[in-house]
Amino acid sequence: MKAAEELTPNDPAVQYGLGLAYKDLKQFDQALHAFETAELRLTAQQVAWATSLTYLIQVSKGNLYIEQEKFELAIRAFEASLARQPEGVGALNNLAVAYHHWADHALDDDAVRMKRLECGLEAVNDALALDPDFPKARRLQTKLQSEIDQTRER
Repeated sequence: MKAAEELTPNDPAVQYGLGLAYKDLKQFDQALHAFETAELRLTAQQVAWATSLTYLIQVSKGNLYIEQEKFELAIRAFEASLARQPEGVGALNNLAVAYHHWADHALDDDAVRMKRLECGLEAVNDALALDPDFPKARRLQTKLQSEIDQTRER
């Protein structure tokens, strides 16, 4: 990927690929830098293509933030991706995942936990409305509903 970057330093797709590679290597700062560089290098001729790439960049940033347990940033990234592509089933599911993990950090505050779980459930329900056969989303929906029910019972 570094060689590709040297050959085409202004290509946002190369920067995006670098971001994915750095993420896989757990080099999160470099991954984020590459994703942000990809966003900055988009040109007017790439607008239609850029919408898809910007969506993917934001989803990738959101996934990166989940791994770093930066859930508020993950949620913002997924919301930014959905602003570009509202029917993004993967982004909706990952948004629900981010809310679910964030809820786990509010175990001592039932009201905050409940709000985060409900936001996650709303996102996963939106994903399932678009793709009823999405197994990961279906499992997450069941888990979120169960945790909401358990939190209500406390």
